[in-house]
Amino acid sequence: MSGYSKTLRGIKISSGIAIGKAVVLSHSAREVSRRIISPDEIQTEKDRFISAIKLITEQTDILISQMNQRELKKIGPHLNVQKMILSDLRFTEDVQHIISTDLVNCEAAVSKAFEKYSKLLHSKEKALLNARSVDIKAIEFLLLRVLSGKIRDISLLNEEHILITNDMTPAELYYYSKQKVTGIATEHGGRNSHTAIVARSLNIPAVTGIPNLTNIVNTMDNVIIDGLNGFLIHNPNQRQIQEYSEKKVSFCSFTERKPDGSEHIFVSKDNQRVFVYANIDFPEEVDTAISLGADGIGLLRTEFYFIERPRAPSEEEQFRSYDAIASRFYPREVTIRTLDIGGEKIPGFISPHKEENPALGLRAVRFCLKNKNLFLTQIKAILRASHRGNVRILIPMVSRIEEIEETLNIINEAKTILRQENKKFDPDIKTGIMLEIPSMIFILEDITGYVDFVSLGTNDLVQFIMAADRGNIELFDSASSLNPAIIRVLSLIFEKIQKTQKPVYVCGEMAAEEENIAVLLGIGYRRLSMSPANIPFFENFIRRLEIQKAASLVKEIISMKSEKEIKPAIERFLNENN
Repeated sequence: MSGYSKTLRGIKISSGIAIGKAVVLSHSAREVSRRIISPDEIQTEKDRFISAIKLITEQTDILISQMNQRELKKIGPHLNVQKMILSDLRFTEDVQHIISTDLVNCEAAVSKAFEKYSKLLHSKEKALLNARSVDIKAIEFLLLRVLSGKIRDISLLNEEHILITNDMTPAELYYYSKQKVTGIATEHGGRNSHTAIVARSLNIPAVTGIPNLTNIVNTMDNVIIDGLNGFLIHNPNQRQIQEYSEKKVSFCSFTERKPDGSEHIFVSKDNQRVFVYANIDFPEEVDTAISLGADGIGLLRTEFYFIERPRAPSEEEQFRSYDAIASRFYPREVTIRTLDIGGEKIPGFISPHKEENPALGLRAVRFCLKNKNLFLTQIKAILRASHRGNVRILIPMVSRIEEIEETLNIINEAKTILRQENKKFDPDIKTGIMLEIPSMIFILEDITGYVDFVSLGTNDLVQFIMAADRGNIELFDSASSLNPAIIRVLSLIFEKIQKTQKPVYVCGEMAAEEENIAVLLGIGYRRLSMSPANIPFFENFIRRLEIQKAASLVKEIISMKSEKEIKPAIERFLNENN
């Protein structure tokens, strides 16, 4: 299809790259018209509704019967949730009651009933349902598509395609995975939804959270799904298609490689050791990180356990999850970041507080210190998971030494409570901070007297230094990590921390791009943390790189005045050393 190339940012939920033609599954379920019916039509509408439920349930049972043991374990529970919701008598009786009393078609009755049902689930603590409220909307879309005649079977196509839709259920996703879907992009959904979990289990590249997507993309448009970085490229040009084709081949060649059980050692061409850690968003990524030889977990994000829940996870729930991951990686280190929410990311069990500028508001450690009981519970869970000695605590978005002092006091309080409860933990657990706020650079020497290590949160650090939202497509150039100011700041930070002899780690997207890797290693950084999916790319790159030459590159570019000078110099370096 004709049109200019446009990059749409979403949320990455399953790693990988897909290139191909788009198929728009449906537009919004709200397009289904509301129709007033006569009393004579009531039974017909009720029958249509029951038939749709029966069709979906029967096809879901068929899907489950065709699964192997691994799929049953990973995906079966999510499909059973769908069946439970659609067979819930409160829901089915409510739909039929609305048809009878409101005299509306069953599509309109389903929408009204789902709205009530969703609120009911929010108020209940059902272990299988309470963490996945976004899945309710996906099931509504599925049912409405079946009722409207847009789907008579959960299958649609015989050609390879990239599916574009508002949302979808795990049952739909599983079925398409057995057909010829190569990638998925949706408007609605979350990182923690059942569909996201199933997409990762099935290794289907997927991006969610792209507003108005089904109105932007048309069936048969060319699209690229970048599940490594969370992008959809609409109408890609030939250069982008070539670039992503090469990335896809490289990604597949590494991810399809079977682990041989040997230890991975990341060493440069000139024999310099680099430590590579995994950024973990979801428990499903742990196996991948281990198989790819990660030296440990540099960043375990814990928002997964809090977002999209009507209540806070208990200490025991958190402990079991953290402990399982720490056990899998033992004796390699696992760095658990305390809760980084607030601003626009507020769990359902916290009353939202409107802020003029959420990114600079009550978030991360500020939020936790204002919600001490929540914070103390999490700290206790992390401490208990540290009993083997390989867990560390990472505090995000620190802006003042007072915040470090308050957090350390809470950690000590948690230790005291655990001793009274006779629960094991590592008394010498190491604590570090995420360096994301520029003000901390000027007091680094003071900070390092309080903590055991420092992690650079490059995503926020870059956007705060440049005052540019990295999620704004229009500001990509302004939020570039190859800006001379960023390179000089990174060099300054390394020099300051090196004097303290404290270890420093680099987390964030910077550690996943060849240009940035050359700069970071050239500056002197040797501990990089990245998405597990990016580890193979790094391993391939580091084997071809001479770090001494990268150091010479940094000396050359650090005095350059603009990115226009810096980017060509780095490109020449990469071409000469490829």
